[in-house]
Formats: sequence, C-alpha cells, structure tokens
Amino acid sequence: MAFPNELTTVVHVCEDTDETFNILDLLAQAGYVTNASVYIDRVQVQNPDGSYSTAPTSLVQIAPDGTGLVITASNEPNWFGGFETFNLLIGNGTDFFSMQVSIVVDPVNDAPEGADSTVALFNAAGYVLKEADFGFVDTVDGDAFKSVVISSVPTSGQLLLAGVALAAGAEVSAADIRAGLLVYVPPAGASGQVSFGFQVRDTG
Repeated sequence: MAFPNELTTVVHVCEDTDETFNILDLLAQAGYVTNASVYIDRVQVQNPDGSYSTAPTSLVQIAPDGTGLVITASNEPNWFGGFETFNLLIGNGTDFFSMQVSIVVDPVNDAPEGADSTVALFNAAGYVLKEADFGFVDTVDGDAFKSVVISSVPTSGQLLLAGVALAAGAEVSAADIRAGLLVYVPPAGASGQVSFGFQVRDTG
C-alpha cells in the first residue's frame, strides 16, 4: 500500500446534529481513492507548538469499528462555526498515515415557539386577534414574527381574514394580524369554548 502525503479535507455538519463520515469517503473527498482495508486509529488536535494531543471526545469520536469519524455537534447546543483542524491517524494493520480534517458546523434556523391564549367574548361579539394572542418567541435565533399557519379552524363560527373565511393550512402574515385583519366571528347565540390550532413562523 502506497501511503499518501498531505491529505486535507473539510466536512460540514448541521448545528445540533450528529453525523458519521466513513473513512473511505473522507479519503476520496481528499483525493485519495483506495479499496484497501483501513481504519482510524486515533484523532488528534494540533497544539500551537506543533505537537498533537488527543481530540476532545465530546466533539469528535471514532466509530466503534474504526471505519468512521463521528462528529457530535449536538454536544454544543445552538453553536455553529469552525472547529479546529483535526489530524486523523489512519492505519492498515501495520503502517499508518495521516489526514487533516477541518470541521464546520453550519447554522440552522431553530423553530420559534407560540403559546395559547384565552379570551372571553360577550353578546356574540367578534374578536380581532392580536399579535400577542399567539405568544411568539424566538429565544435561540432572535428572528422576527413572520406569520401564523392555521392548522385547524374553529368548530363553530368563522375565522376571517379581511372578511374572507379561512381554511386549515392558510397562512396569515404578521403584518395582516397587526393591521387587525384576522377576526374570529362566533355564531349567533353561541356559548361554551371554541378553539383553533396554529403554528408560528419566523423570518429565519
């Protein structure tokens, strides 16, 4: 087996996820294709003085059979960016060669949260829904309120947007809600509780 020199590659993992990269795929990505039986013996991180230390197992691990590199980005919640470059020591049972792997954690848009709200209606009066009624928060990414998707409509009465009845699946922009265009109109003589389902969306 002829050993390659100065192999380098980059792998990408989405924020808050884990992924396993097969060693043969990593070698091919670095420009070295082989069908030989190889395994990852160890993963090291280079120190400022050029020496190597064992890589943190909270970030990078070797698959149990040695044929894959496991990146555990979930151990750094909501973090993204570039990790340090790691050195993989690859063996075939008797000899070893190395490959440099840079790891990049790509950002993803974390889902915002909504919260239920309860209002009391009197004399069958309609209700103009407000932005605050949907309890929008996006604590992770800090994106703005974009819209509401109506997942289920009221079992009685109507949910109207600018006077037009909405069906399940309709999307209502935050701008239309702020403009007072989303209104629930109960049927005449109605009593009891009525609800509808929704999901909030952010600008991310």
